[in-house]
Amino acid sequence: MNKNINLVGNGVADAKTLKTNNRVNIDWLSLNFKGVDAYTLLEVFCNSTVHEDISITNFVYNERGIVTGYTESYSYLDTPYLVVSFCTGRDEMGVNIQITGQGCKLIYIDDIKRFLTNMSQYTTDYKCNRLDIAYDDFEKIIPVDEIVEYTQKELSDSQNQYVFTRIKRDMITVYQNHFDGKSSYNVLYGKHRSARSFRLYDKKLEQKIKDDECKYWYRLEIELRSKGKSTNADDAFHQFISGQKNIFELFYDNISTIVTFVIPFRRISNGSFYVKPVDFWKTFLDVLFTSHNTYYAK
Repeated sequence: MNKNINLVGNGVADAKTLKTNNRVNIDWLSLNFKGVDAYTLLEVFCNSTVHEDISITNFVYNERGIVTGYTESYSYLDTPYLVVSFCTGRDEMGVNIQITGQGCKLIYIDDIKRFLTNMSQYTTDYKCNRLDIAYDDFEKIIPVDEIVEYTQKELSDSQNQYVFTRIKRDMITVYQNHFDGKSSYNVLYGKHRSARSFRLYDKKLEQKIKDDECKYWYRLEIELRSKGKSTNADDAFHQFISGQKNIFELFYDNISTIVTFVIPFRRISNGSFYVKPVDFWKTFLDVLFTSHNTYYAK
């Protein structure tokens, strides 16, 4: 294992090569495998990917677990972007491979499918712990202002309801990003480690990209986890791998059911009411559904 390689770059998207067409991509993936050792899994993974830098010599052994609960790991260029975590002598923990948003820039969906096919020679016992799917909007398709407005009203108006969701109000947040004299509003539904959550945020400001490099970039991102009785991430990932649904369909199914922005109505204690989606939300979902063939995951 190479212990002396430095990561080239600063982890910020290269705006000069940024593809500014709307798209849906996997943005985080965590898989846990049983019945295989960590080095074999890493070897299979590297041999399954097409990116020339994803080579076993570029993974550094760490005498610590980068992923919570694990005591050892192999990490790509000693970063948290691609990590294989394990516990020697504790087979019940399995081996975890985590690919973060930065790591996903190096991995293609076909790489993941090839990896799972090749891994089947050793084990088919695996579970998806976390799956993030992101919709990148460069064309102002997402009704950002309306989503922010209705979320703020939902949090401030105790008499009327503007959002219909199973996510509790104390787990909904509106916050701001700042960069280069500009600011933007963002919303978060759910908390860290929620079984299902979503976030709308200004990706351009988060990545500190200037106007001459990219005019507009918002991201709507869902996060699915398998925890406790919830199997959200595992169910969705297996639907994708089996070919039942593509990445866009998984994104659409979740964003259209996790929240509905509604025509405001009085909160009724007995829960007896009729929910009618507001026009901006219906229009957005319609545009997504009718144009999904143009959104390709890499």
